[in-house]
Amino acid sequence: MAKICLLDNGEFALNKHKNLFLECGADVKTTLDPDGLYALLDKQENFDLIILDDNLGAEDGLTILKNIKAKFPNQKLIVTTVEATDEREKILQDNGAISLIKKPITVEIAKKILDSL
Repeated sequence: MAKICLLDNGEFALNKHKNLFLECGADVKTTLDPDGLYALLDKQENFDLIILDDNLGAEDGLTILKNIKAKFPNQKLIVTTVEATDEREKILQDNGAISLIKKPITVEIAKKILDSL
């Protein structure tokens, strides 16, 4: 069973995506803010994958990605956004993201993500 963490500052999207991944058989933790994610990682939580929103207010997905990769270089991360562009995806991938996925995440996308782990 894959263990994933979802970070999104939108409670509706966070719960929707959590339920999708649970339905697909994943073990899911969620947090509404970057500090919650950092706290989980500092507590030695190990995740097969972290999926984070790119637009979180004070910290964007790239900043969080860089912070996590600096401390946990092998951590797999996917970034999600409503407004995905090829340019943004390249920047994120150049900094260690697996990919940039346009929201909303569907059951099919969730299954593909989990199958890739």
